[in-house]
Amino acid sequence: MIAGQGASSRMLRYTGSMNQPAFGPRLAQLRHRAELSWAELGRQSGLTPEAVSMIERGIRPNPTLSTILALAGALGVEPAALLEPARPSAEDDQAPEVGEPAEVGDR
Repeated sequence: MIAGQGASSRMLRYTGSMNQPAFGPRLAQLRHRAELSWAELGRQSGLTPEAVSMIERGIRPNPTLSTILALAGALGVEPAALLEPARPSAEDDQAPEVGEPAEVGDR
């Protein structure tokens, strides 16, 4: 859901709802898929790395429309892709369980 008043996209914010997933996990998924760091995505979208981090971690859960458009452009996706739920990936299936040691390469 996009809420706000006036014509300025700075006033519009993604507010989510009980039926919509959090924005941050999907942003993180798309950023990882694009193999971008917070700093790289920030530079390409005009945001600071801290802002990208805070959005992903849910500290700033309601990005403005202009932020959504900037992030989508930097990630090369349609803005609507950022509003979809995060999807499980093959990499997620291969992640070690909590408490399970990750494999370490030969030393």
